[in-house]
Amino acid sequence: MFSTSLRGARRSGLVPPLQGGVEIARSGGAGVRCMGTARWPEALGEPGGQVPSRQGLLRASVIVRARDMAPTIVAALRSLRDQTVEVEVVLVDSGSTDATVALARPYCDKVVQMPPASFSYGRALNVGAAEGSGDICFALSAHRVAPGRQWVEHSLEAYADPQVVATMGETCGPDGVPLDGPVTYRLPLPALSANLSWGMSNTASSWRRPTWESEPFNEGLGACEDKEWMWRVLERGWAVVADPRLHVDAEHRRRAGVVALYHRVRAEHQALAELVRYPVPGVAELVREWVSEFPYASHWPSWTRVLSPYRGAELVGGFVGDRAGAARRGPGALPLEFFTRGPARNP
Repeated sequence: MFSTSLRGARRSGLVPPLQGGVEIARSGGAGVRCMGTARWPEALGEPGGQVPSRQGLLRASVIVRARDMAPTIVAALRSLRDQTVEVEVVLVDSGSTDATVALARPYCDKVVQMPPASFSYGRALNVGAAEGSGDICFALSAHRVAPGRQWVEHSLEAYADPQVVATMGETCGPDGVPLDGPVTYRLPLPALSANLSWGMSNTASSWRRPTWESEPFNEGLGACEDKEWMWRVLERGWAVVADPRLHVDAEHRRRAGVVALYHRVRAEHQALAELVRYPVPGVAELVREWVSEFPYASHWPSWTRVLSPYRGAELVGGFVGDRAGAARRGPGALPLEFFTRGPARNP
């Protein structure tokens, strides 16, 4: 059903296989280079309150994707070393020209380098997960910190249910109703058809290794590889857990500036519109949303929100991305009815 899934894309020749398109290499060359392992430096001391992993418990590997993240990488990695359970940290660097790698190496068990030309969000995650050894893989963006010292611990709790294959930090359900604790979701999810941006975000997420081995991330998408993966595993009959304790705020999106925000939202909407056959709003709908529809609470007056350059970047980026993605849709794009049906098969 997923014409743009990793397997479908490879059959069509759109995406090369992982071993070849990106080569895991232990020495120099054009492929990915693994820089080996590192121990927690004695000079830094042991992370506070960390509990070693024990035989019989799930092991966690955290993949951190980075490029030129020197200002934030240490805070991100320290937040992982301060978790209440032991984690393996794998850094996937895609061509940093600043001090990112040098700053990160003391905190990492493994540093993997891939050429910028080989980068996609899905490919970097596939490479990092392949290098990790944990039963549960995590993703954390290099510009964020883990949402509390129990982020990994709380995530692992969800996997007591053998049907759960991923966790995410949503604070509301797809219907917009606030969550007061972990909630397990399966297909059908009718509310998701009107809220496609809801769900798994690889800013901070986790997934089962065996599931990833059978369903790797789509390496051909410019964005939303997390959402596409979630839909794919739901179609297989598996379940995902949304837990507000795992939430990471999205303020970094605006901190990057108006232009970067526009390009980010445009890429996300282009990917969504290419993957799912939903109606593309016209200019009239764009104007109406701009001047009268405010989907989240704010203490700012309405007129200031209408004039906000950040809100303008989000709305225009979404409008342009929707149209670009719709123009690229193939015959296998998902109908909105996909989310109202049950899973196509059992896991």
